[in-house]
Amino acid sequence: MNAKEFVKELGKAASFDKLPSQAAALAFYFLFALFPILLLVWYLGGIFIGSDAVKVSFETFAMGRFGTEVAPFISNLSSTDVFYSKFNLISSAIAVFVVFFGLFRFFNHLRHCFFQIFEYRIKKRQLIKRTVYGQIFSVVLMAAVIIFITIFMLVMVGSSFIYESIFGSARESLFHTVNFTIGFVLSGVLFAVIYHMSSGTTIYWKSAFVGGITSALFSTIVNGLFTFYLEVAKQSFSIFGAAALLLVFLVWAYYMSFTVLIGAEAAKVYDNLTE
Repeated sequence: MNAKEFVKELGKAASFDKLPSQAAALAFYFLFALFPILLLVWYLGGIFIGSDAVKVSFETFAMGRFGTEVAPFISNLSSTDVFYSKFNLISSAIAVFVVFFGLFRFFNHLRHCFFQIFEYRIKKRQLIKRTVYGQIFSVVLMAAVIIFITIFMLVMVGSSFIYESIFGSARESLFHTVNFTIGFVLSGVLFAVIYHMSSGTTIYWKSAFVGGITSALFSTIVNGLFTFYLEVAKQSFSIFGAAALLLVFLVWAYYMSFTVLIGAEAAKVYDNLTE
């Protein structure tokens, strides 16, 4: 197997599984899942490093992708009465239900995409059992993703703290290089674990890591392009305000969804070619 053959088969697999359409649907569900994911990661990470450190980490990532306009949104997440400050009990209960329904719907669709890509079927004849097992798998996938995001954040915060303790504010270029390398490797590993788990452990770890590296590479390219775009399109934000920010976020969500799915395809294709 050579690189040309791998890329050719990857393109065929992506077209066969209709990855652009699946990524669009996943990005739509992501809009509803974003808030509860951030909220859960916020509280989980706050247990270990405190809410202030989590807030700084979120603000650094978000403003680097979408500009300073997202700062108020991140600040509002730190309010422990986020659901109760402006609503009565019934309205709050409805809001919680809608938000977490979106969360489960997102992971249900993500699980469906992975099952389709890896051609994995739950071996239960009865429809009810298959449905129950599918929902359990979605919950496990959700827990894994949230835990992995939290681990990623903790490692990045920890590495920044260690670097600053040793070098202080000096050697800024070295700091960005080290931070980028750690983030790239860690995201690749986390993607690989998710792909291996989502395939029902039917693909080899080596193939899962190929998929993880592919996703990490695509993610780096997408984030880099969006950071560059924000630098050259600041005037659009001042003119169109929140509308421009929403559009940029939607496009970013689509390409990041595609990144997750193309990594899964890469894992499957590599596994098939090396059998």
